[in-house]
This record gives sequence, structure tokens and C-alpha cells, in this order.
Amino acid sequence: MRAPPPGGSGPRRCRTSSFYLLMLRAASDPVNAIRASGIFVFFRHPASPARARRSKMILRAFRLCAQGGAPMHQRITGTLACLAAAAIVFAGEPPATHTVAKASFVITSELKGVFAADNTAEIVLRPKEWKALEVLEAVAHGTRVGEGDVLLSLDTEDLDKAIQDLRAEIHAMEIDAAQAEVSVHAAEKTAALDLAGAEKARRHAQEDLERYHGIDRPQGEKTAQFELKYATQSLQYEREELAQLEKMYKADELTEETEEIVLTRQRNSVEHAEFALDRARLQSSRVIDVSLPRQLLGLQEEAARADIAWQRAQASIPASLRKQRLSLEKTRVDLRRARDRLARLETDRGAMQVKSPMNGIVYYGACDFGEWGDALQAAAKLRRGGTIASGQVIMTVVNPRPLRIVAKLAEKDLEHLRPGMQGLARPAAAPGTPCAAILRRIDAIPLAPDAFGAELTASIPKDKDCIVPGMRCTVTINAYEKKETIAVPASAVAADPLDPDTTSVYLLVAEGPVKRAVKAGPRSGEKIEILEGLIEGDRILLSPPEGR
Repeated sequence: MRAPPPGGSGPRRCRTSSFYLLMLRAASDPVNAIRASGIFVFFRHPASPARARRSKMILRAFRLCAQGGAPMHQRITGTLACLAAAAIVFAGEPPATHTVAKASFVITSELKGVFAADNTAEIVLRPKEWKALEVLEAVAHGTRVGEGDVLLSLDTEDLDKAIQDLRAEIHAMEIDAAQAEVSVHAAEKTAALDLAGAEKARRHAQEDLERYHGIDRPQGEKTAQFELKYATQSLQYEREELAQLEKMYKADELTEETEEIVLTRQRNSVEHAEFALDRARLQSSRVIDVSLPRQLLGLQEEAARADIAWQRAQASIPASLRKQRLSLEKTRVDLRRARDRLARLETDRGAMQVKSPMNGIVYYGACDFGEWGDALQAAAKLRRGGTIASGQVIMTVVNPRPLRIVAKLAEKDLEHLRPGMQGLARPAAAPGTPCAAILRRIDAIPLAPDAFGAELTASIPKDKDCIVPGMRCTVTINAYEKKETIAVPASAVAADPLDPDTTSVYLLVAEGPVKRAVKAGPRSGEKIEILEGLIEGDRILLSPPEGR
């Protein structure tokens, strides 16, 4: 086949070229022609109800042409006829438009909320000392209670034993503290005496050493020498007397027997004097060479010991007194701590029976943004013999009226919602009974990604007792509403790629589509409000023309 004729440009040339290629493909393969024609129809002409109907009719014709049984030249001829029909039909179809008209424009925000009570009282055990919290009995989940009713009873057997043991320990500590106080008072009185005694012993030892050098040693040496001299003289006297007696007895006429007696006695005296002299020599030598030096060493040692004892007393006696005082203070502190612990245990003992602080309904667990935890899991801890943790919310007493609604907003809703806006809340338990709701507060910071907390007041009908805290609802708020305004399909409004704040539409006039700048307002679904630039009756393209 021949190539397409030259000339032409723009969309018409593109359509002609595409159509010519389809005819070439149809001549060789009708099935491919069917596929190509489907692509041609839907790609070159955006979907619309009218175009969709025409496309289906042409595609059915293509399928009939492609069916087996007919000669090949007839199948090719039918396919070419279908392609020609598609080109004629779609080439002449006008672009889709929208006629501008005023109507109501509403931006609605739908929030998923939970009913929450205004008045609640969390039941939390925070014992000051006792940590073993074992359950004896607890009211059931959902029980309606009054103020002062018992909610929870805990086992106190081990606690009572601990209190009894601690009281006995405190009594023993009081006795120890009294004894320690007496000991400290006695030590304070004897400390000065002990220091004075050490000082006196040191002074006496030093005086004895000085007296030894000044008096005792010279006197000892002198005494030893004098006794030796005296012994020498005594021997000399006895010998002289013996010599005189012997001389005298030779000249007198006394009988020889008497003479012999006197001489014998004198000779014995001489012998005794000789022995006394020897002993005096030994004694003098011992005193001078042994006793006096040893006495000196003893006095020196005694003085040194007395000085050491005095120095030790200077350090040890005050330190011992301080240690006793510290020990007494520690005993007092331990006693005070034991008394404080006893007071805390006794306080904990009084909290082992928990009473309701208000009238309401018992919910197991804590409320987290209107939602309650798993009551079955909490019930497992609150059964008899179960243990609960300190500081954990074990149950909550809830006054079911009045109720409010807590909800989470998406970031896209923040632009339109403001406190004070009114809406309707439809409880999941009674969807046919909408309740008036007023947006009271919106959190300034997110609770989670794309989630901001909000709070609404709710007017619950008095006869709807079935609505209780923890139930869900859907809140609808008309965040933006105008009774008469211009809103067009979002596909018709195009933003400038270089300036997103500049928007425009293509106005259909006799000469063809003309670009017109408009001032766009908020968007609701597939509609955008046009604040400036269009009037009622204007016709605009639903999408910008090709190539623009």
C-alpha cells in the first residue's frame, strides 16, 4: 500500500496518521486491527458515556469481522469499514463541556469518635512500702456502685506479720538506742579524765628520768663507793685489833684458855670483815655497772611508753567518743526509719480495702482517648489470688452522664474545622437517633501521624440509656457551606506549573476554547468552588485541550 499523503499538522494530522496505520495493520492482520482500533478509540478520545457506547458498538463489529468462516478478503473489507466508521464518528465528536450554574456547595468532614464520660475516677494502688498485692475479691466489670462501696479487697496476712515483726524490732532498737545514749554520756565524762591521766603518767615518767640523771644515779654511785670504803675500813679495824690483842696477850699473865677465846673471836671478826669487803666490792660493781644502767634503760622506756600512750590517748579518746556518738546517731536514724516504715506499712494496711470515691459504673482498666482496655485481661488479674502492680490503673468508676465525644481528625480536616462548629453524631448503637454535637477543642499538636485529637459536646436523649462511655459514633460536620455559589468539576481547573496559586479553565466560545484565569476556592470531593472568573451560563471544557 502507498504511504499517507504529506501535509497537515496538529491533532488532525495525528489522527489521520494513526488511522492510516490502522488500515495498513488491518490489511495484514484483522485481529491486530481490532486491538489497535480499541487503543485508538480509547487513547485518542477520553472516556465518556457516549463515547463508551460507540466504542462498544465498533468493537463488536470488529469481532464479527475477525470471526472465522468468512473468506479473508471479506474479513479485511469489514475491518476497513469498521475503522472508517470509527474515524468518522470520533473525528466529528465535540469535546466534553460543563455548563456553569449556581448550586449549594458543602464541605463535609466525617469523624470517627468515641463517647467518653466527663466524670471518672481511676482506681490506682500506690502503696508506700508493701508491694505484694494479692486479690481476695473484686467487683465485676460493669457493676453499678455507690460512693463508699467496697471495690477491691486484698490479702493482708503477710502484711500483718510484717507489721508485727517490725514492731518487735523497733522495741529492741529502742533499748539499744537507750544503752548507746548512756554509754556516750559516760564516755563524754571519762574522756577528759583519761586524757588527764595519760598526760600525768607521761609527766611523771619524764620527771623520774630527770631525777635519775640528777639525783638517783650520782647518789647510787656514791653509796656503792661508800659501802666499799666502809667495808675496807672495817676489815682494817678488825685486823688492827687482832694484832693488838696478840701483842697484849703475850705480855699479860692471863690464862691461856681465855686468851685463846678472845683471839679466836677476833680472828672470826677479821674473817667476817674480809667477806664483807668482798661482798661490798661485788655489790658496788653491780650497782655501778648493772643496776644503775638498767634503771636508766627502764626509766627511758617508761618515759617513751608514757609519751606514746599520751599521744595515742590524744587521738584515740576523741575518735572513740566521736565513733560512739556516730553509732548512737546511726541507731537513732535506724530507729526513726523503722518507725517511718512501720507508719507506711500501717498506711498501706488501711489501703488494702479499696472503696469507691463516687457513684458510677465500674470499668476494668484505664481509658485511653475514650477507649477502654481489654476487660477480660484485666479480669484475669482481679480474680482471687491474682496479683496487681503498683501504680497501675486497675479499674475506673465512671459516671455515665454527661457524655462527651473524643475523636481523631485527619490533617486534611484541620483547614476547615474550627471550635464552635456544630454537627450530628450518630451512635453505632442507635444510628437512627442522631445527637447534636459541638466541636469544643482541637489539639494543637498531633497525637499520631495524620491524627489530631478533638473533643465535642454531645446532647444525648434521656431515653437512650443504652449509650454508655466507650461506644463509638460517627460525627458529621458541615465545615464549609454556601447555598448559592459556582462550583465546577475539578478536572476542568488547571494550575500553572510555575505558579500553583494561579488557576484557569478553558471557556468555550464561538471561536473555540479560550483560557481564562479564575480564582479557585475550597475543594469538596470532585468539585472546586470558583470565587471569581466565571458566571452562570458559561461553558467550560471538562479537561484542557490536547497540547495545552
